[in-house]
Amino acid sequence: MIDANPGLTQGDLAAAIRRSTSSLTPVLDDLCRLGYVIRERLESDRRTYRLTLTLAGRAVMTKLKASAIAHEREIDRLVGRVGRADFIQALKRIIAGLAQHD
Repeated sequence: MIDANPGLTQGDLAAAIRRSTSSLTPVLDDLCRLGYVIRERLESDRRTYRLTLTLAGRAVMTKLKASAIAHEREIDRLVGRVGRADFIQALKRIIAGLAQHD
């Protein structure tokens, strides 16, 4: 999300991924500590932070995107492009079933 929306605020990111800002803060702290994200206060509202990927963060995103594409191609090879939707639905049923036992 940050990659596609440079300058996105921390609050907007939390809303977009349906998490509270308090639960997102430790994750962003880690990403900042690792050098992947810059968190800057807005001049117009010092309580609000805007988020931007660093060069290292963009490099990691490039690798993650390539990995995701390779993974999807492998799934397509194994279950077929047409069978992907059924495969994903089966996985969702498994996850839901396992969650009931927690």
